[in-house]
Amino acid sequence: MKIFFTLFILFFSSSAVSGDGDLYICKTVNLVKAYKYETKEFESFDFNFKKNKDSIIFGKGGYFDEGILTINNSVGDYFDGGEEWNRFVYNDGLFMFVSLVNTDERQDVLTIIADCKLF
Repeated sequence: MKIFFTLFILFFSSSAVSGDGDLYICKTVNLVKAYKYETKEFESFDFNFKKNKDSIIFGKGGYFDEGILTINNSVGDYFDGGEEWNRFVYNDGLFMFVSLVNTDERQDVLTIIADCKLF
């Protein structure tokens, strides 16, 4: 029983902090903006982000240009988060992001899907 308890503590304590400070290098595979009556596809681009305990911080340039998104859940190689109008999910090398704009002047949805590698 002691061995099981020790292994349990070691496994969960190491996975709780693993990934903090890791750098992810990503390339979009699908980038689409949906408007009320049409959709528009955009050129692929590269981006990177650093994962911390409570947030991901994007590198310079591109759509995310040094932006920060809050991590709400993190287990193993899965984490997700964002804010009210911007959400993301990372799961085993796949990064998905959605941004919703709903104002009197503009209503659209941006989706970004990217393949990422841990650097």
